[in-house]
Amino acid sequence: MSFNGFRTDAAVTREALEAVTPMAIEAALEGNRPLTAALCGGSS
Repeated sequence: MSFNGFRTDAAVTREALEAVTPMAIEAALEGNRPLTAALCGGSS
């Protein structure tokens, strides 16, 4: 760990991304459902 900011910032960023990635993937999939349904002519 370093207190010059770089290593600490990198560690915090890595942990934050690890925490939100599953939610981001789910949000992207959920947001894509209406478009997929419209393009395929069906409903999801």
